[in-house]
Amino acid sequence: MGVIGIFGPKRQIKNLSYLNGEAEREFNNILLQSFLECVEFGDLILRFLEISSPIKRWELAEKPEMFANGLKDLLGDSAKVKMEEIIQKLYEKIGVNFVKLKGYEFQDYIKDAKIKFIALYRKNRQIKESD
Repeated sequence: MGVIGIFGPKRQIKNLSYLNGEAEREFNNILLQSFLECVEFGDLILRFLEISSPIKRWELAEKPEMFANGLKDLLGDSAKVKMEEIIQKLYEKIGVNFVKLKGYEFQDYIKDAKIKFIALYRKNRQIKESD
């Protein structure tokens, strides 16, 4: 009985860590899809960002500040409108209501959406596992 008690929590922590990594990859894919759906020539813009900066398409959610700065540099004045479209699409895709908050910028919304998505992802996985 003592062995089960010792190894049980570690297994749960390991599963939680795996679940977080899985959820983060899925969130990044959703962010990428949102971007591609909202920005004309999005794939071309991403390729340029990958060449001209240290950000890669699989890291957009991990480096939202760099992503925002890259978009501002490339899109200029239209970046603000496009970034809001991307955020609205992102929130729609994860099933969360988008609420514009004072003082929030593109990267803040990405971080907020990521936290909400991971919480929902874990909850849905726990429900599936308990069935």
